[in-house]
Amino acid sequence: MAEEMRLVVNPERSDVAEEISDLADAVERPDAADDLDQAAERAAEADVVGAVGGDGTQRTVAAALSHRDAALLVVPAGTVNFLGRIHGIQTVSDARRALLDGEDRPLDLGRCNGEPFLLNASTGYDADVIAGVGDRAKRCGRLGYAAVGVRRLVGAESRPCRVAVDGTEVFDGDAFTVLVMNVAQRGSTHLEIAPGAAPDDGRLHVLVVTSRRALLRSAWSFARGRRPRPDDVVAADGTAIDVEWGEEVAAQRDGDPSGTGRTFRYEVEPGAITLRVPA
Repeated sequence: MAEEMRLVVNPERSDVAEEISDLADAVERPDAADDLDQAAERAAEADVVGAVGGDGTQRTVAAALSHRDAALLVVPAGTVNFLGRIHGIQTVSDARRALLDGEDRPLDLGRCNGEPFLLNASTGYDADVIAGVGDRAKRCGRLGYAAVGVRRLVGAESRPCRVAVDGTEVFDGDAFTVLVMNVAQRGSTHLEIAPGAAPDDGRLHVLVVTSRRALLRSAWSFARGRRPRPDDVVAADGTAIDVEWGEEVAAQRDGDPSGTGRTFRYEVEPGAITLRVPA
């Protein structure tokens, strides 16, 4: 029996949807991005749901498909499209190939205070940079993020922070930023900052960067394929991560700002998503 495929289209990416809509049995075109979750719920009865948009769109649709039989098909149409690039889908042609002759793989779903993420979530400096990236900078890709990062680096300071993994404290001191990774890569598919992490390993990987100087040194180490100094980056992994800051800090999920807070709990739902990828 032929599979049923439905598309969920970010309203800002309708032009890209036309490149694959001929393979769809139905197309959900919400009027606003805020209605994507409802559109995804309607589409979730299909065998495959293609999400047309960037990483934020993929996250929204994936959350609706979690623990259900429908497979998520990434149709890249955003600024970064990191989820797709990690899994070999960089173009709409790649998405068509995955749909017609691909395979299904499990994908873990992360949650921060109950809210979903697929790639990473962070608090502190890293999230503050993302909060400062406007549409103009986003259009410049990694260069835009780097430019905002340099500007925000001036004056940024470490703050008191405690981190526990599966109930055991792994850090208590001043931290510059805390990243929780569901995949190994950040920024580039070739840049692994959480070696050993995999999107289907059933674990989350936390990196605590202790200071501005530690950030610069560790970035240089990562760029050369080396591990940072253990006093610069404290690393651990587990199924539940608790981060408590001494004051309000910025937060982000998958490259989208998610407000501010002091206490964050990260949990993983192993294999909650089925992802359709090229064979």
